[in-house]
Amino acid sequence: MEEVPSEINLNALEPQVNCSGLPPIVGLIGKLKTERYIAYYQDIKICLDKNFYHDNVDFELELEFQDRNTVLKFIRLFNFNHTTNKVGKYERFLTYKRRGQQ
Repeated sequence: MEEVPSEINLNALEPQVNCSGLPPIVGLIGKLKTERYIAYYQDIKICLDKNFYHDNVDFELELEFQDRNTVLKFIRLFNFNHTTNKVGKYERFLTYKRRGQQ
């Protein structure tokens, strides 16, 4: 699919798709494109996301790991000053969109 349609009629989808609880037609609220660059360090997957939405670009660094001690050593090795962010790119997208509509 080259382009995402501006609306999707859920009644026209295959019967095996479970759309219960959704309105019969869902609409596109905007576009969010992510370019992801992946690297590995020991058992840590390092993902750098570059997100494009509206007229905004933001970056997100994500560490995926199984062992907490391994990632804590990684953070100390590079002396990262870090916090936990529980706001994902979708919520940032919506917040930015709401700001533009005011």
